[in-house]
Amino acid sequence: MPTKRPDITSTSTLPLTVADDPSWHMVRCCRCNVQREKLKAEAARALKDIIEFTGRLLSAIDGEQPAGVLTPLDKDLENAIGSKERAFGALAQHCNDHGCR
Repeated sequence: MPTKRPDITSTSTLPLTVADDPSWHMVRCCRCNVQREKLKAEAARALKDIIEFTGRLLSAIDGEQPAGVLTPLDKDLENAIGSKERAFGALAQHCNDHGCR
């Protein structure tokens, strides 16, 4: 009696794509763990910079510093916020591209 071949035209038991296979996510995440951790560290550093520059700006305001002193501190804070946006965007893009959770 001939061996029955599996029906390869049916996708009911197969994932639609490799990315739909939950086990693939685990392998993929392990492989990209170093990159994801680096991106997370950059995001955390950006948040800490925001805290630091906000504290400096608050101290300058509380100390009634001249407006000229506030401008560079405000610029530092704006740059820190931009860094945070880029870091979080890079992390989100990485997770989207690699199926990280």
